[in-house]
Amino acid sequence: GGGPMSPSRRAAALAAASELLCRGAVLLKFGRRGRPHRRFVWLDGARLRWRSAKLGDLAATPGFIDLSSSSRVVQGASTAVFSRQLDRVGTQTAACLSVVGGGRTLDLLAASPEQCNRWAAALRLVLTEL
Repeated sequence: GGGPMSPSRRAAALAAASELLCRGAVLLKFGRRGRPHRRFVWLDGARLRWRSAKLGDLAATPGFIDLSSSSRVVQGASTAVFSRQLDRVGTQTAACLSVVGGGRTLDLLAASPEQCNRWAAALRLVLTEL
């Protein structure tokens, strides 16, 4: 990019980022232990929420990470959670994404590096507004 965005371009970029994140996507969520699980992840206000991607599991309370207490978005498998699960990540480190903050990380594997890049850019933009 060449320099700061104009306010109107920034507003348009923020609207597109919010739309992408609010629409949500099924991503592979890595936990501190056990195998990763498919989770539907979406933006709800200042919270990034997730729930089971299985349609019958809607009763379970969604998990969330508060983005207003999150400091950054990291791409690649660099967090402690990912370092313990590298065998499961394999060659897909370019599709790994972590939201870091509030003493925890939300560690996700996107379907592709392209999806990972889109989500990372959108999250970073939204984080600057909180």
